[in-house]
Amino acid sequence: MEKPDNSSSFPEQELKTRIRQLEALFKNSLDGIAFVDTTNRIIDINNRFTQLFGYELPEINEANIDDILARSKPGTADRNFSKRVLSGETITTEGTRYTKEGRPLEVIIQGIPIIENGTVYGAYAIYTNITEQKVAAEELKYLSLHDQLTDLYNRSYFENELSRLNNSREYPITIIVADLDCLKLFNDTVGHEQGDRLLKECAAVLRKSLRSADILARIGGDEFIIILPRTDAETGKKIVGRIKKSIESYNRHQPGDLPLSLSIGLATADDSRCDLKKIFKEADDLMYRDKLHKGLDARSRLIRSLITALGERDYIAQGHTRRVELLCLEMGKRAGLSEKQLLDLSLLAQIHDLGKVGIPDGVLFKKEQLNNKDWQLIQQHPKKGYRIAMSTSDLSGIADFILKHHEQWDGKGYPLGITGQEIPVQCRILAIADAFDAMTSDRPYHRAMPRESALKELRRCAGSQFDPDLVELFCSVVEEDILPV
Repeated sequence: MEKPDNSSSFPEQELKTRIRQLEALFKNSLDGIAFVDTTNRIIDINNRFTQLFGYELPEINEANIDDILARSKPGTADRNFSKRVLSGETITTEGTRYTKEGRPLEVIIQGIPIIENGTVYGAYAIYTNITEQKVAAEELKYLSLHDQLTDLYNRSYFENELSRLNNSREYPITIIVADLDCLKLFNDTVGHEQGDRLLKECAAVLRKSLRSADILARIGGDEFIIILPRTDAETGKKIVGRIKKSIESYNRHQPGDLPLSLSIGLATADDSRCDLKKIFKEADDLMYRDKLHKGLDARSRLIRSLITALGERDYIAQGHTRRVELLCLEMGKRAGLSEKQLLDLSLLAQIHDLGKVGIPDGVLFKKEQLNNKDWQLIQQHPKKGYRIAMSTSDLSGIADFILKHHEQWDGKGYPLGITGQEIPVQCRILAIADAFDAMTSDRPYHRAMPRESALKELRRCAGSQFDPDLVELFCSVVEEDILPV
């Protein structure tokens, strides 16, 4: 008996295995796949195609795949792509395709023709979703060219534009450099969060003052740059005038806020013979000249605003400052202070808490006991007040007193921990008068106590918190009942 010839069954079995493998690959691929015929009509789709685009096979069967996914919208690859693939060419490209709901997807598209014996029988269209990668790349590109705080262009973009415009046809080109005055002082006093807010406000004011074609960038902590293509010097000066009017309007309509002040420099390149980097340097130099010219005035305006803001705080508005000043002056006279010492003491009584303008009301007027974080904020105010006072000649003479007005006789005060006679007499007098008024006035954290109780507390703390001799002098002043306290 002859042995049966099974050799022909092996190729058939192998073919079936390969078909199953291809079917599994088609169905389970992480890419969306559509099988189209020679007329570009859909014959089959896999599960991932349905997940990506929202279509089930019955609703798009035999529909032209370009009609389904391109939807005649801009940004999609042209139909020559399909023609080339169905002509036998394998192609990979990127494009936009649309879901059933009309949502755009950024995809890598691979067109792979199905060829047997030189004849094209259809093709696979393979779609890899790269929308997230595209969005992330666009965000990175945006961040690389923009300032994250103000959303303006950044220094990198400015430098690229300067190179691009050099020797361009955009002349005349005017460059404006603007610097936000007193930003460091602002940050030191009311905090970086409020300083950042002022930078954003400044950016908004500048943006509103410019034309759509003008280029505005933040190139440093407090420095802004404006490039005005096709703008001569005269027009540039008009734009500077518009910026100044916008700043005046902002300050007029924001009376509760600290003032916005800019130092500005302008320079113009009439033609391509002018190097724009040199023009930028010229505008920058003029800006610094303007800053030097108005520096003291800008600081004085800011400090006046800080003092006004201090005066608007709740307990101060109830006469605290004036009462403490009267107590201090009477004490100073009885202690034999000179006329200059009395003048310094009077000014110290008025603005010793200047550094508190940067402390949130939620901490300053907290009814509950202050936690460690709150105390750290509170204890910063003598240093902040010192920095404010040192920034202007009007107050620099009492800056040291502001720094030391919370020192204690026994050395347990702050911020320096000095003791006894090391503490200026003006500070020792102020400490007693300030404590007495705090005890005898209503505060968010306590009700006012009687004078007698407050004097008893002062005497208890004499020799530890307060100068014992000055405590007795103060008590005699109050007990004589000659002051309106």
